[in-house]
Amino acid sequence: MLINLIPLCMTSLGTISLIVLYTMQYGFGINPCLMCYPQRWCLIIVTLLYTSITVVNLRFPVLARILSWLTLFFCILGSGIAGRHLWFQWHPSTHAKSCGLSLDYMLEYLPITEVILQTLSPDKDCSKIKWQLFSISMPGWSLILFVCLSLVTIYWMSQTRKGYRQ
Repeated sequence: MLINLIPLCMTSLGTISLIVLYTMQYGFGINPCLMCYPQRWCLIIVTLLYTSITVVNLRFPVLARILSWLTLFFCILGSGIAGRHLWFQWHPSTHAKSCGLSLDYMLEYLPITEVILQTLSPDKDCSKIKWQLFSISMPGWSLILFVCLSLVTIYWMSQTRKGYRQ
């Protein structure tokens, strides 16, 4: 059944996206800002969830359904974070912190709730556009990716629901 290939294709898409992100960071020296990290975390979680759906899809359809709802949640969360990041790039804030702490430092010395709040608040680095492809910045591509993943997840959920009823 062709519909069962969708989770495998989405796992591949997420893996390729993560390879590109880490190649850009470690290969080309384009370091992510603090708002990029939650987007990456969402993408990693979505990729792992799609991998799990690929494994359990045929044997445990109810578990695959629960995992697909979680996948949709993290796709929407990633879309929201990427959209917020884009907004900060389009409207550089004069109220943004001039110099943010590094993520390693925050994880070591701050409580996890403070780390989450800090990564979702902009610093001057978040408003800089470090890389573009076809005049779309990295958060723009993240938003496109998360919206596409959300739409494919909704499509897959609707098609598998029909298949499970028969």
